[in-house]
Amino acid sequence: MSSIKEAQLRVIAEQEKYQQKLQQQKQQQLLKQQQQLQQQPLQRPPSLANRVVAKPGSKNQPAVIPTGRLIKDILEFLVKDPHKQWTIPQISDATKIDLNAHPTLIQELKLNPKIKYQHLEGGDLFQYKALHILKNKNDVLGLISNATEGIDEETLQDTYPGVMKDINELVDAHKVIRIQNSDTKHNILFYNDDRFTVQVYPEFQALWSSVKIPDDVDLEKFMTNAGLSMMAQEKKTHKRPAQKERKSTARKLTKITNIHLANSTDIDLSKDYIPANKIDQYATNKNT
Repeated sequence: MSSIKEAQLRVIAEQEKYQQKLQQQKQQQLLKQQQQLQQQPLQRPPSLANRVVAKPGSKNQPAVIPTGRLIKDILEFLVKDPHKQWTIPQISDATKIDLNAHPTLIQELKLNPKIKYQHLEGGDLFQYKALHILKNKNDVLGLISNATEGIDEETLQDTYPGVMKDINELVDAHKVIRIQNSDTKHNILFYNDDRFTVQVYPEFQALWSSVKIPDDVDLEKFMTNAGLSMMAQEKKTHKRPAQKERKSTARKLTKITNIHLANSTDIDLSKDYIPANKIDQYATNKNT
């Protein structure tokens, strides 16, 4: 029996040695490939030259494109298929942005909160990261049905292509209710639970519609007359806007004097002024 166990142990030891040998060979092959890649100069494709960011102080370079604009273009590309992962060469080919020429831009993408980054031995992978992970209409309905305070419609726009069409269909089918927030102006989506659907008689609807709601100024008076009081946070002093008084446009009478001519010897202020060329005409009219 001991000889059989020894033989088994020898076989196991040989297998372990063989596995270690294979791993060493694989590691050596990977090292050789990496060394070869490092020795090869990076060639910039001519089709990407128009989107390369010019390095500071470089000459004969295209116009500098802001980094924020480049990241925006990459995000717009990734959001078209948010469930797919992309390599750096694939992003460069699709966006015409040479990422290999500028590692700082790649670092910005890795730190961007809207991008999911994954490091692998074969290369880095980038994927758009939406707030909610959804794939179809059923996922959208399930998310909204579990949200007691509703879901902001804007947060669903980048989940998958065609999501807005599915949301509109759910609203048209009365499975989802869309309400606009009066403060943010965003559309909030709520699940339309059939359990809370109540049939209201037409007579009650007509009675409800016939009640006129007073304005803010008269509301407090109506409640006081009905023996009701407003809540502290709602109680405000409402006053009707006072009409502006129209300013009088009447001209003020101003007494005009000729004090500066009082000491003049050439002008007699007790007589009416008559131009020299009309003195004869004035005397004729006075005599008649």
